[in-house]
Amino acid sequence: MTFEAPYIPEEPSPWWLKGLAIFMALISIFMLLSVASGVLSPMFVDRLIAEDFEEIEPYPEDGTDEEKAEWNETNEFWDDMVEYMDEMMRVMKFQAAHSGILAIIGLFSVPVLWRGDRDLGIKLVGVWIGVNLLGGMGSVSYTHLRAHETVLDLVCRL
Repeated sequence: MTFEAPYIPEEPSPWWLKGLAIFMALISIFMLLSVASGVLSPMFVDRLIAEDFEEIEPYPEDGTDEEKAEWNETNEFWDDMVEYMDEMMRVMKFQAAHSGILAIIGLFSVPVLWRGDRDLGIKLVGVWIGVNLLGGMGSVSYTHLRAHETVLDLVCRL
């Protein structure tokens, strides 16, 4: 007695690998743009935002006590904002490195998928997805935590 398989799957069309190669090429281009954004943004922010509030508004030496208190309060807020921006620029650098790794993996996967090496191509795409998930969790969780900070949290960190 012999058993026959009721259904033997056909080999998938080679065009779905080529479609995945095109998709990975487009994603890799966006990752390269993300690298450029992550590298250039901190440079522009450093040039555009003054480190010291006194560069924007000089201390009112001859001002009233109220004006001096308002200036001091604004100066403290400015320092907190500059510190926050510095931390966000460190996140941008991490994001640029993460996007660079994804771009490299994506660019390696494109010719592999295009020539029809299904096993290696799927593995490279799987690695790309894994790196994307792991790297994304780090930056998202950090920015999410920072988004929920209160003024009390900022004071406690000092």
